[in-house]
Amino acid sequence: MGIIFNLEQISLAGGCSSFSEEHGEIITLAYSLKANQTLADRGSIDVKLGASKGFRFAASSCAQTGSQSLVFDSIAKKNIQHFVQLGDIHYGGSKRLRNDDYEYAYYEIFRKNPQQSQFYRAHSFSYIFDDHDIGENNADGRSRTISKATGAYQTMIRATPERSELLDEVKPGTPAYHSYLTPVGDGKFLKFIVFDVRTLKNGTQNYGGEQ
Repeated sequence: MGIIFNLEQISLAGGCSSFSEEHGEIITLAYSLKANQTLADRGSIDVKLGASKGFRFAASSCAQTGSQSLVFDSIAKKNIQHFVQLGDIHYGGSKRLRNDDYEYAYYEIFRKNPQQSQFYRAHSFSYIFDDHDIGENNADGRSRTISKATGAYQTMIRATPERSELLDEVKPGTPAYHSYLTPVGDGKFLKFIVFDVRTLKNGTQNYGGEQ
């Protein structure tokens, strides 16, 4: 099952499956948001996998670095198998002037914040950029902090699954988009394809040619 998150399209489609000798059956579904809807509005998403038990995941974004919001406990109570963090994992971007400060922003979440730390340690997850991961409101590839922010991401985010095969070289400024397979039982895999709509945004394009 492939889930394509694309915040700029309005569509819902699905329906074909493919087979890979390496990964078994991969059912493909394209999913994106309706107008004025966020993935957080949906809570968790149940994916039906035929005779198998199914797979439940949640996706959300935007959390203050020191947040102790009950939303993390609420998501955990959904008994999800996977979590997709859609950006703004911290709001420290506008204050981070050195690369080690960006790295410390992750330390504040994964080590110092007991609620968020426990949540992320308990779930497999992937994480993609939004503006505050880079800098101030609406920050993108033109931001003076883009290289520092992406460099810290590549250093600190160990839970991010395999990078896109299109990425020949990972260096500061490299977009954070990625795809990965998650086993769901019965020889089936759920494929997530996560776009980065910030790192390459420059006023004329959002994704870059390769993405």
